[in-house]
Amino acid sequence: MTLLMDCPFCNLDPNRVLLESWYGYVIYDNYPVSPVHILIIPKVHIDSYFDLSNEVTTQLNALLCKAKKILDKEKAPEGYNVGINNG
Repeated sequence: MTLLMDCPFCNLDPNRVLLESWYGYVIYDNYPVSPVHILIIPKVHIDSYFDLSNEVTTQLNALLCKAKKILDKEKAPEGYNVGINNG
């Protein structure tokens, strides 16, 4: 992973990290639009989600599924919206 000084996710406070894998992080959003808003952040800097390899997107999806299990147990949300911010 290449660290960038102007990247808000390169120097995350470890206390914010809910889950981590070789390919990404899961954190609670600092500006949530819902009570249980999380972000899944790839560790690679890319211009577009669609530029990620299949291996990375598979691993990020695995983080999503693990995060859902944690949220179901700890927060019991009524539902989920899953979106991709691209651009």
